[in-house]
Amino acid sequence: MNEELKQDQVAQEAAPAAQTQSQVQETAAQGESAQTPDSVRELEELRRKAEALERELKRTREEAASRRVEKKSLEERIQELESSLNAMRERAALEAARAELVVALGDKGVAEAALKLARADGLIKAEAEGVQVDLEALFAKYPFLRAKPVARDAGANPPGTPVLTREAIANMTPEEYAKRRQEILDALRQGRIR
Repeated sequence: MNEELKQDQVAQEAAPAAQTQSQVQETAAQGESAQTPDSVRELEELRRKAEALERELKRTREEAASRRVEKKSLEERIQELESSLNAMRERAALEAARAELVVALGDKGVAEAALKLARADGLIKAEAEGVQVDLEALFAKYPFLRAKPVARDAGANPPGTPVLTREAIANMTPEEYAKRRQEILDALRQGRIR
């Protein structure tokens, strides 16, 4: 009988404990069901935000990539323009040096040869006013470039001074023009130039 009493007591004590445990489980289930819609909504909201951030990140990466491509193409264009500008400056400098040599030497063929020699020897200097050819160094190194007047036999009838015409004045070298400037001005005043 003692055993029966003990079993009854244990059963009575276990019944409220089992009842309490089932109540806790029911409350937890109710709490979960009560919390589940909020948690689901929060989770869905977080997913939507994460997807929006992923789309924004993808769009930003694509935009950055297109800007990198654009920047690269612009940098290449700038380099092309700079090289073109440098080439044009070099050509202009060479033309200025060629003109200076033609004036100094009086012959285009000799001036071309002198220009090539001056470039090879580094005797062309770019300055703020323009390009200068170191003529003294050029003539010192290559004395054959100096124009030497050729003695002509005038014969019995020495040639007279050439008649002044617009074409003859246009073809004069700067030195010849400088020598005959006064004569040209007088001829212009008198109306003798045709």
